[in-house]
Amino acid sequence: MLYFFLFPSPATLCSKPTIPNNSYIIYPEANQVNYTHGCRVFLSCRDGHYQKGSSVMVCNQTVWLKREFSCIGKFR
Repeated sequence: MLYFFLFPSPATLCSKPTIPNNSYIIYPEANQVNYTHGCRVFLSCRDGHYQKGSSVMVCNQTVWLKREFSCIGKFR
């Protein structure tokens, strides 16, 4: 007779993401330290800069899946 015991696996967490220059986290709160698997972080650019690429980062297990994103200064 075989018995299988299912134990919940420990939560997989990503640490606070490294974000590009001249950007900031708009959701969830920027002061969060750990993010659970599947969590999405939304970025925005500081005033005077425009967004290039996708502004969403996703926690995948313990690493961030990043799309090409940068904040570029506007020419005057």
